[in-house]
Amino acid sequence: MGHSRILFLVGSLVVIAFGIAEIPTITDQHSSNFELRAQSRPGIFNWLRPSPVPKDWKSVTIPSGTATLAYPLNFHRIAGDPGSVSAAVISGAGHYLAYLNVTPKQGDEGLKNWPQIRLSHLSQDDKVSVHELAQVSNKPFNGGLGTCIIDDYVTAVGHNHFKEISCFVKGSKGGTVVVAAASSPAWKDYVDQLKVAIASFKVS
Repeated sequence: MGHSRILFLVGSLVVIAFGIAEIPTITDQHSSNFELRAQSRPGIFNWLRPSPVPKDWKSVTIPSGTATLAYPLNFHRIAGDPGSVSAAVISGAGHYLAYLNVTPKQGDEGLKNWPQIRLSHLSQDDKVSVHELAQVSNKPFNGGLGTCIIDDYVTAVGHNHFKEISCFVKGSKGGTVVVAAASSPAWKDYVDQLKVAIASFKVS
C-alpha cells in the first residue's frame, strides 16, 4: 500500500500510521477462515443500505469534496490527518468511546481487496490480537459502491478493546475509506449511531 495511511485507535489516542499500522498479528489460516465465517452470518449487513442523513445530525465534507460524513450531536469534530475528517465521543478521562473518520484513498485500496488490506495493516507489529468478524462486497452507498469489514482488536498499549466497521467506498471521482469504531464496552451504546453514519455516508 506504499506510503498510505491507515487509522486506528490506541488507548486514548488516535494514531495515523504511515505505510504499516502497528496492530496485532493474524495467521494465514485465521485470514483464510474469514470468508466462511462471514458467509455463516448473512444478515449481519442487512442494515447497510443508502440512507438519508438524520435531520438533527451535522455533516462535514473532506477537503477534496469527494465524500461527506454525517455525525450525531454527541460527537464532536477532532483534529486529524490532512485531507481527512474525524469526529468522536471522548470520556471525561480522555478515552475514546466512539470515533468516526473519513480519509481519501491513499494507495492500492479497492473494492476487491479492502478486507485483506485492512486486516493486514491491523495485524502488523506488536499488538495483542485482531479478529475479523464479517465482510460484505459491492454494497450500494449514496453515490457509489462499497466493501466493508467488521473487526475487533486489542491494543498492546493499555490492552484496550475496540470494535469497528470500516469500508472502502468508490464513487465516480475516486475512493474513500470510512471508519466507525467504538471501545468494546461502549459498543452497544454507539453501534446504532455508527451504523447510521456508515449508511448515510456519501461519495461523489
